[in-house]
Amino acid sequence: MSISRLYHELYTLRGIINFGKTFIFRKKRFGYIGKNVLIDLPIEFVNPRNIYLYDNTHISSMSYIGATNAKFIMKRYSGAANNLTVRTGNHDMIVGRFYRTITNAEKKKDLDKDVIVEEDVWIGCNVTLLSGVTIGRGAIVAAGAVVTHCMPPYSIVGGVPARVIKFKWNIEQILQHEQLLYPEEERIPKEKLEELFNLYSTTK
Repeated sequence: MSISRLYHELYTLRGIINFGKTFIFRKKRFGYIGKNVLIDLPIEFVNPRNIYLYDNTHISSMSYIGATNAKFIMKRYSGAANNLTVRTGNHDMIVGRFYRTITNAEKKKDLDKDVIVEEDVWIGCNVTLLSGVTIGRGAIVAAGAVVTHCMPPYSIVGGVPARVIKFKWNIEQILQHEQLLYPEEERIPKEKLEELFNLYSTTK
């Protein structure tokens, strides 16, 4: 057996053992863990009780999910490649104080905000999601993006800071897609899609 193969097998075995120690037996520490959730180790979760991973989600290795005072929510069928960074919090600034001396109790209440990844979102490698952002249903976040504002459904976003590059389908394709996957009451109305397309076509 080659050294590289042996290393790979040992690394895999260590990953399985660590997964059992840090995830399966501590599942109750999380806010919610749905069915068929896949987490590739190593990964760091800060304050798991504020982390909600719904059915068929996937977070790849080397990721950092910091949900100290607000929630991180990833909804069904969404996934993230390696090195996802999530920060639900922010530092505060007070005149006459070093920022590292300001405690959570002293911070303004609106500085820490939920980060939400809606259904069917694909997040590329080395992406950062900052406090308060929502990634809309069906969106794609390009590798290396730093997302500082909410992004609309079915958009392709990228850059630092991230912006909408385009929509991945036209309106008719999105409507067809939604009709095949969602009950009528959960579908995005055509009028809303038209509004989003118009908005982001004028802000490029």
